[in-house]
Amino acid sequence: YDLTKLINEIYGVSKKPSLGGAPKAIDVAQQSQTGYSAAAAATAKMFSDQTKDAYYGDPSITVEQLARDLALTEEDVVDALHELRGLVKENFGHVRAEPDLYATFDKFWRGWSPEDDALKLAVDLVQVEAFPSQVAQIASTYGWDARRMNPALAYLMSRRLVLASEAIGTMPWLTHWIQKTDETRRFVRSRLA
Repeated sequence: YDLTKLINEIYGVSKKPSLGGAPKAIDVAQQSQTGYSAAAAATAKMFSDQTKDAYYGDPSITVEQLARDLALTEEDVVDALHELRGLVKENFGHVRAEPDLYATFDKFWRGWSPEDDALKLAVDLVQVEAFPSQVAQIASTYGWDARRMNPALAYLMSRRLVLASEAIGTMPWLTHWIQKTDETRRFVRSRLA
C-alpha cells in the first residue's frame, strides 16, 4: 500500500490539474488597488485604455464586448456597471464613460494623476497673473494633449471648483475656457496648507 501510494504521489494521480491563467479582471485588480471590485476595475481600465480624448462617449463599448474581452459573464458586467454608477452610462446595451471615470481611475494606469494635474491647474489659475483661460492654450502651455487635460478638467468641473463654459462643439476639450472662483482659491488653500 505504501509503495502504491508513493508511486501515485510521484506521478500525481490524485492531484488536481493546474488552474491555468487568471481572468483578465483578476490580473487588473492585483496590479492596482483601486478599491473597486475586480470586474469594476477591469471595466474602468478597458475604457481608460481605449479612449482617445477622455471625452464623454469615447469610446462606446457594448455589455457583450466587455464580457467577452474581460472574460466575465454579462451579469458580472452589469454588477460592475452598477458599482461604477455615476462614472458610466448604459443605454440599450451600450456603455459610455463619463469624463469623471478618467479623473477617478487614470492615476492607476496612466503616467499622471488627474487630481495632481487639477491641483497644478488650480494653483496656476489662482497664483499666476494673466494665466490663460482658454483650455487649448493652457494645454499647450503644459504640453498636455486632450487625453491628459480632460481628466484634470473633469476633476475640477465635477466638484464645481472652477467656472467653465457650457457649450457644445468643444471637442476635443471638455470645455472652451475655465476661470477661477472662490472655490478654486479655497481648494488650493486646503491642499497646500
